[in-house]
Amino acid sequence: MNEETLQSAFLNYIQRLKSLESIDNFYDYEKKFSEIHTAFGKQMLEKSLEKPSETGRKKNSVLNMGK
Repeated sequence: MNEETLQSAFLNYIQRLKSLESIDNFYDYEKKFSEIHTAFGKQMLEKSLEKPSETGRKKNSVLNMGK
C-alpha cells in the first residue's frame, strides 16, 4: 500500500467522523461511529493484504488447540 492511498483513505475516514458532529443522540452516534471505524479497519486490512505472499506457502492444517 502506498502512502498517498493511505492518506486519501485516512482523510476520508476523518471526514466521515466529522460528519457525526450533527448527531445529538448518543446511541445513534455510537452506532455510526462503530460502522465507520469497522469499515475503515476492514479497508486497511484488505489493502495491506493485497500483496501476495512472497514464499507461496499456504497453511493446510488447523491446529487443535487445547486437545
